[in-house]
Amino acid sequence: METFTWRETRKVTQALTLHYDRMVYILDQTPAALAAAAKMAEVVEYPDGRIVVRHNGAELPYRLFDKNRRVDQAAVVENKFFGPLPAIIREDQQRHDAATKPRRSIRPAREIRAN
Repeated sequence: METFTWRETRKVTQALTLHYDRMVYILDQTPAALAAAAKMAEVVEYPDGRIVVRHNGAELPYRLFDKNRRVDQAAVVENKFFGPLPAIIREDQQRHDAATKPRRSIRPAREIRAN
């Protein structure tokens, strides 16, 4: 099954983290992970979606930190504490978007005709 894997190398920071696929992988403080600090590790992604981090053939256990977390809009709207705040923010964003639109439209490139 190793044949159909996607492999990339990533540098492990001194804080035992590495970045892969817009996620931060926080390595557990094991002797193997400490040996990998400030060195290159291999990230292996299997066809079933499983991801393994390896250094010198040893698998390094990790936790994920998602940098791209999103706020659940329904949870914000349902919260009575905010009241009219989301509507005010939405209106302010629309005014800002209207003020920052380009003043002229982008014209398509003219065709150059051969004589």
